[in-house]
Amino acid sequence: MKSETERLATRIRPEDKQLIEKAAALSGVSVSAFVKMRLREAALEVIEQENVIQLNAQESVRFAEALLAPPRELPAAFKDGWERYKEQVEER
Repeated sequence: MKSETERLATRIRPEDKQLIEKAAALSGVSVSAFVKMRLREAALEVIEQENVIQLNAQESVRFAEALLAPPRELPAAFKDGWERYKEQVEER
């Protein structure tokens, strides 16, 4: 098992420290273990929120319709640009 070698320090208000100590005690773990556990959970939640796209009902319908619709003809400028890109990439 890897040893924990990184250190994280912060200053908090006395009432916040008391709150954390109480929550840790109620959870049956040390303050350090409680803080590590909850900080990790919070960090994972923030990352998940950034990686998940949530759509409301109307947006979900529009998305599904776009997926099910027949493909549109690409504009000539797009096709020309794509051909130039392929030529440049193949040259390298």
